[in-house]
Amino acid sequence: GAGGRREGGGGRGRSGAEAPPAGGQRPRELRGGSEGARRRRRCEETRKVREGRRAAGPLPLGTRLRGRSCSEVKWRPPPPPPPSPQVAAETPQRSEVKTRRELSFQPGAVPRSQHHRWQLSPKSTGYVILTGAASFVLVTHLAVKVAKARKKYNVEYPTMYSTDPEHGRIFNCIQRAHQNTLEVYPSFLFFLATGGIYHPRIATGLGVAWIIGRILYAYGYYTGEPKNRRRGAIGSAALIGLVGTGVYSAFQHLGWTCQD
Repeated sequence: GAGGRREGGGGRGRSGAEAPPAGGQRPRELRGGSEGARRRRRCEETRKVREGRRAAGPLPLGTRLRGRSCSEVKWRPPPPPPPSPQVAAETPQRSEVKTRRELSFQPGAVPRSQHHRWQLSPKSTGYVILTGAASFVLVTHLAVKVAKARKKYNVEYPTMYSTDPEHGRIFNCIQRAHQNTLEVYPSFLFFLATGGIYHPRIATGLGVAWIIGRILYAYGYYTGEPKNRRRGAIGSAALIGLVGTGVYSAFQHLGWTCQD
C-alpha cells in the first residue's frame, strides 16, 4: 500500500502541484513570470518587427503583425531616391519659378501682347502728366496774348473777331492762333493719355513735339501773315502720331496685336 501510494503520488510534491519533468524545465505556459512581464515581452518583440518592416519598406496589403494589419500600423515610407543630375538640372527651383502676379510688377517680364491690364511705369507715367501740364501752360499763354491784344486794339467782349480795317488783321491772327489750338486741344489730351498707357515715353515725345509746333504756329500767325503759321506743321504730324499710338494701345489692351 505504501509503495503504491509512493508510485501514485510520485508525480506531485507536498503542495499537490505537478513535479517538473525529467529535463528540469517547466512548461512554456508557466515560464516568464507574471502576465505583465509576458505582455511587455510581446510588445518588445512587436516593436522590433515593426522596425524591421519599416526599414525594409512598405508592407504588402493584408500582412498581419501580432494581430494587427499593416493599415493599422503607423509607419513612414522611405524617402524617394535623389533625382539624377540631368533631371535636377532641368527642373527649375522654386526661387526661379514666378507667378503671373509677381511678373506683373516687373515691366517687360511678360510680353505686352499678353497684358490685359494697364501696365504703367511710375516714372514714365510722370512724364506724360508733365507733358499734359505743359500743354495747359501753353494754352494759358495764348489766352493771355489774346487778352492783351483786346486791350491794345480796343476789341470788346463778346466780339470774337475785329472789323477794324487798320489793326483788325493783326488781332484776328492772334485770336485765330488761340482758337485753333483750343479746337484740337481735347483730341490732344485724349490721345496723349491713351497712348501713354503702354507707350508713355513715345507719347511724351510726341506731346512735346506738339507743344513746340503750336508755339511755332502761334508766333507765325502773330506776324500778320497767315501763311507763316505753316512753321508749326510739326505739331500736326505729332498729333497724328499720338492718334496712332493711342489706337495701337487699344489694340494691345484688347489682345489684338501679334504675339511677341
